Amino acid sequence: MNTSTTAPADKRERLEAATYTVAQLADLIGVSERHVHRLRDQKKVPGELRVGRCVRFGRAIIDRWLAGNTTH
Repeated sequence: MNTSTTAPADKRERLEAATYTVAQLADLIGVSERHVHRLRDQKKVPGELRVGRCVRFGRAIIDRWLAGNTTH
């Protein structure tokens, strides 16, 4: 039986490496954070993940979306 656990800091680092925050996505696409929230409310941004009350976006999904390789 494996009793090892992942430290909270390790989980946070993995989450941050695999996702974009609203602020990061806003900078990436050149809009305000409020506009990202509007796009999210309209279901125009793929890859939304909720972590508690935090909204994150899957990095791989967003990268494909920005490259035009998705039908979303």
